[in-house]
Amino acid sequence: MSDTFDREIVLDLFRHIEEHIKKAQKSFEAVPDVAFFRGTQIGEEKLASICMFLMVVGEQVRKIDKLTKGTVLSEYPNIDWQRIVSFRNIVAHDYVHIDSEVVFNICSNEIEPLLKIIKQIVVELEDNQ
Repeated sequence: MSDTFDREIVLDLFRHIEEHIKKAQKSFEAVPDVAFFRGTQIGEEKLASICMFLMVVGEQVRKIDKLTKGTVLSEYPNIDWQRIVSFRNIVAHDYVHIDSEVVFNICSNEIEPLLKIIKQIVVELEDNQ
């Protein structure tokens, strides 16, 4: 990885991503199906909390990309980083149009592979200090 950025700041941002992914996973544990998000007050609160955690993830990804001028994230092309940032933008600016099925899919299928990559990146950044 390139040394043209402050490794400690970027490492800290990746750690925040890891923390918020775990919080989203914890909130999602009690969600049996997508209908849960729509049918109850507690479901709507779960959806809101998960979206907030995912929004933080997208914001940190955006910051990392800017700080590193794309050098770090481009080393992991199997993750659609721009889609993560785009989801953050939707949550931040157009929350009323959040699709609960999209959030359910993210939590069911995409968040665990992302967490594995984030953990890998953290280890690699720590090893290269």
